[in-house]
Amino acid sequence: MPDLQYEVIKRLLDEGYPITFLLAGDLSEELTSLKRKMLNDKYKENFVITGFLDEKKYYSAIACSDIITNLRCPTMGETSGTLLQSLVLGKPVIVSEYNQYNEYPNDVCWKLPDENAEIILYNYLKYLLSNKNIRDQLGKNAKEYSNLFTIDKIINLYTAVINL
Repeated sequence: MPDLQYEVIKRLLDEGYPITFLLAGDLSEELTSLKRKMLNDKYKENFVITGFLDEKKYYSAIACSDIITNLRCPTMGETSGTLLQSLVLGKPVIVSEYNQYNEYPNDVCWKLPDENAEIILYNYLKYLLSNKNIRDQLGKNAKEYSNLFTIDKIINLYTAVINL
């Protein structure tokens, strides 16, 4: 949902929030007009479109981010590798409010509903940008939650099922 994020980021930039919006990865053809808007925007220095990233740069992009927005519409019910990697790195994350993301506790990642998405995303980002302690706590919760999925714990769970 990069179009939505672009509009919200522009509004926050207009209000003086120091934001760099990093759009990591290749853009689909449907986003050509958005890319053109970003590159010609008065805030063009605040919009970075990376294109394809190798694994090291991809992880670096996540690591250097203060807030991760992982918004998908439509979705096919897939699990997001970016979401899991962001949690492992202790990043505060905002996700689309869809079935697969509703399984994550609200204190691990915030969910963005379809209805009033622009105003809610604006409020989420403004709140997180204005409250470092909340950002830090959400990131800490994400990191702790990701510990549930370490390889050792998964092996133990599989072993327990096999030994039934």
